[in-house]
Amino acid sequence: MSAEKDKVTNDILAKFKALNLDEHRALPARWLSLIYYPTLTQPQKAVFQDTIRDMIATGIVKPVRETIMLTSKGVEKIYPREENLQKH
Repeated sequence: MSAEKDKVTNDILAKFKALNLDEHRALPARWLSLIYYPTLTQPQKAVFQDTIRDMIATGIVKPVRETIMLTSKGVEKIYPREENLQKH
């Protein structure tokens, strides 16, 4: 994975974590397109859609309406096991 894709993936997962979202919870629809996307560099913007598709393909997130929703696999990735147990 490229550095640009890594950054976008990490930023998106960090946003899920910052909002304390868990499985079946979606990012605010406007955040991805209106708040986050404009902050990206041109190389990051160039891989943005592919990165989202990759995240969906690996099962970390799934598409829902105009945003993405965290899956159980995504929860496991962003919340260490101990933290995940405390969360629920």
